[in-house]
Amino acid sequence: MRPLIHPGGASIRHPLLLDNYIVLISFRLPESPTMEWQLISAATIGSHHRDELMPRNGQDAFFYSYDPETGNGLAVVADGCGSSEYSEVGAHLGVRLLADIWDRTGRKTPGYHRFSWGHISPRSDEFLAVLISPLVEKLRVALLPLGDINTPDRLRDAVKHYGTFTLNGVVWNHDAMVFFCIGDGVTVINGKADVIEPPERDDPELTNAPQYLGYTVLDPTIPVDLRYYRVHSTASIQSFVIASDGFGPLLDAADTLLPGQRRTFGAISQFWTEDKYFQSAERNGEEHPPVRAQLLLNLAARVMKKTKRGPDGPLPDIETFPGLLDDDATFIVGRRRPDPTQPDTKES
Repeated sequence: MRPLIHPGGASIRHPLLLDNYIVLISFRLPESPTMEWQLISAATIGSHHRDELMPRNGQDAFFYSYDPETGNGLAVVADGCGSSEYSEVGAHLGVRLLADIWDRTGRKTPGYHRFSWGHISPRSDEFLAVLISPLVEKLRVALLPLGDINTPDRLRDAVKHYGTFTLNGVVWNHDAMVFFCIGDGVTVINGKADVIEPPERDDPELTNAPQYLGYTVLDPTIPVDLRYYRVHSTASIQSFVIASDGFGPLLDAADTLLPGQRRTFGAISQFWTEDKYFQSAERNGEEHPPVRAQLLLNLAARVMKKTKRGPDGPLPDIETFPGLLDDDATFIVGRRRPDPTQPDTKES
């Protein structure tokens, strides 16, 4: 599949598992034509899912889109959870269904339905009513046919295998950005990182288990566990990262050597401060997407094995360098900067 590169231009709707697919979009909000926003993403499979005998698919999925006519946008990362061998299905269902709701209710609506600065409510219940409650209903309809027909409760079986996932995302227009998380994840706003963790539970078997949307699908009386909800003016945001919880170890990995390498991973701020991560390359007359963030993430996750060498040549021992990421990691990073192609309209 050919990578998509959209500098401004048409709206993008592309939920994909990104282990081998990179997308860059650049755009200018209608109210701020001299400021350019850029979004990139990267994803990799964690070392625990790269088992040589029984490798697994990546369990994360993502979606991001921007509509230049209204200035409305959405970016979201989902992490499929649970022990099911098909747990990534839930992540893909989540982002695809949320994308469909956003496309129908927010993408083309000026002010994002009831949401704008002055319409975007700091109240989380309104946000849940507009985006998340319809998602729960769509999930119920989508999951029911997937349950085992030989079980007494098909919906419960479907949720167990395909309906447990977390969501971490942001919606925005030219006035406001709303960051939200259901379950767990990592959010970085203007360089300040928040690690969103599941609630503490009395049941020791559920200590690290988020309250998934699938639980509300099964029992509507169970409230949606909105773990994180922040509303910021768009003008106040210089950069952001939304990521699955597998990205967390990289927050403190600035001085950690990459597996089998002599160089360190570096600070996560590199992903929004260094232009190289947003630069596409031209090879053989074709434009290729920026791959440096993806390559670095892959280097961090892989397990390296090297033959030890002695003074007389290779030794029979194999040295193993563990990866920095046990779990799958997916992130979307956004930043804004002055657009060099546009004149500065400020009065001197």
